[in-house]
Amino acid sequence: MTENENHVLDPSNMAKHIMSFVDQLEHATTEPIDISLDFKRLVICGMGGSGISGDILADYSFELSEVPIIVVRGVQMPTWASEETLVVITSYSGNTKETLELYTQALEQGCHVVGLSSGGQLEEMCKTDGVFHVKVPGGIQPRSALGYLLGYLGNLMESLGISPCRSEIRSILPALKLKRDMLIQDSEENPARSLALRLVDKIPVIYAYPYMTSSALRWKNQFNENSKMISFHGTIPEFNHNEIVGWIEGGSEKPCIPIFLYDPQAPELLMHMMNASLDAMNEGGHEVEVVEIDGSSILEKNLFSIMFGDFTSLYLAYLNQVDPSPVKSIMSLKDRLRAALARHAEEKAARKAAKKEA
Repeated sequence: MTENENHVLDPSNMAKHIMSFVDQLEHATTEPIDISLDFKRLVICGMGGSGISGDILADYSFELSEVPIIVVRGVQMPTWASEETLVVITSYSGNTKETLELYTQALEQGCHVVGLSSGGQLEEMCKTDGVFHVKVPGGIQPRSALGYLLGYLGNLMESLGISPCRSEIRSILPALKLKRDMLIQDSEENPARSLALRLVDKIPVIYAYPYMTSSALRWKNQFNENSKMISFHGTIPEFNHNEIVGWIEGGSEKPCIPIFLYDPQAPELLMHMMNASLDAMNEGGHEVEVVEIDGSSILEKNLFSIMFGDFTSLYLAYLNQVDPSPVKSIMSLKDRLRAALARHAEEKAARKAAKKEA
């Protein structure tokens, strides 16, 4: 595809933002963040592209951190979150209503709170409340800013002694740059371009090992938003306990195509489970895509997987003749949500006032 054709299909230059992922990581991990807090649990709050940075680093930290880490998407802070809990509020715009609600709840429950955004209401609330705030570069769509969000969150986590995220990211940058170069080449040897060609008019369903769940979710999200395609994701071995029945016994006539993110260095038991799943699908006559994901660590594997999925979604957008940047349905829904949340706030204030008068 020529540069001119790319410009017609991608006027907002999503390609540039996807290519900048590694550069964003490098920028965000250059200097340690000067912070010190005492806590025993970590809650990372965020929606969409802002939340997935928490998933990625929770996957990475699972075997490294003595601090339990959970990611919350929604509007309800866990009841157990208290003065021994650090809550990191991530919102690229700083204006995500669900995340701002969690910020308020975290303070009310006495938690340590850190904000991470490019500005917006979250930055202003942090200034007002004396809450530590990490500011990331702004001006792009949240899903295009994953490198910044992930890099600064990883920087924060290492600065707080949770896991060596910043150092790990810095150490794998050279390998990620080489892999990025492979994914942008204009040739048949580009595996992301080749995969995109095979996914046209299909419904991708991405499966991964538990420690790569975050990147499988990112693949799904990018197919949804960039390629404007319905997509789903799941995990191995959970797949073996339910979804395989639908595939083998009832789903063969559907335009769905399973994509297995395959780690050739996976733990032996998980490898056997993945291979058994692939054998069953092949014997059932299903077309299966296997994407080999290599790397020196869980974090490198997830970040390479994310780049692979991002570029595949971009090439699919071009093949589908759609602009990958706009997400009109999300913007429309956000307008509805803003109105609903405003009504909720009014009702909550009214109940509080009535209770006070009583």
